[in-house]
Amino acid sequence: EEIAQAIGAADNPADEKAQGAAGKVFYTLEKTDLFEQLISTDAGRAARINAVLERYAGSIISQDTEDTEQDTEYRNFDMTAFLS
Repeated sequence: EEIAQAIGAADNPADEKAQGAAGKVFYTLEKTDLFEQLISTDAGRAARINAVLERYAGSIISQDTEDTEQDTEYRNFDMTAFLS
């Protein structure tokens, strides 16, 4: 059922929330035989699925970058500077 909804979201790019959910589904299916069958049957669908997948992967990477920037800020914190 989730796969059918994800395919529908890839075919209809108007709904951003559905696109995000579809990206998550395709991300978990990536590198499986089912995913390969989905993208091998129709070149247009393959392009749409890959676009959804790239957008989802991009959102994950941007979140990781924000976390890294916050970690760097705390890594440079020195408590001894306040205690002395």
